[in-house]
Amino acid sequence: FSAVAAEAPRQRKKHETPRKRANKLMHHINQTHLSRQQRDFPEFSAGDAIEVVYQAGTRHVEKFRGVVLGKSNRGLGSTFDMVRYFKGVDILRKWQLYAPTIKEINIVRRRFVKGGRRVKRAKIYYLLDLPPSKR
Repeated sequence: FSAVAAEAPRQRKKHETPRKRANKLMHHINQTHLSRQQRDFPEFSAGDAIEVVYQAGTRHVEKFRGVVLGKSNRGLGSTFDMVRYFKGVDILRKWQLYAPTIKEINIVRRRFVKGGRRVKRAKIYYLLDLPPSKR
């Protein structure tokens, strides 16, 4: 008769559910991937006029100029929204900040909205309701 040592049940930290453990693991993975990114984009915020140089096709490179309406910082899932007024129509575009198609981001002019004054909002979607002459 051989005595097999019975394993003690694994003790789990108080209030740590599988979902929380998964969230911590995903956060750790997200942070390691972010640290590996070699993207040096300039700091920009809502109200700045920027130009995004991106790869449209296999070799075709295009530029999109517009005003930043808002920015969402979520690690690798960070996004920013832009609007461009072209031939009487607003063109809205949402970009993934760490998308491989984005080659570079250039700041055309800081504080483009409100005549150079500081924008006091994080998201300035109210610009879409204003006529182009008032922007």
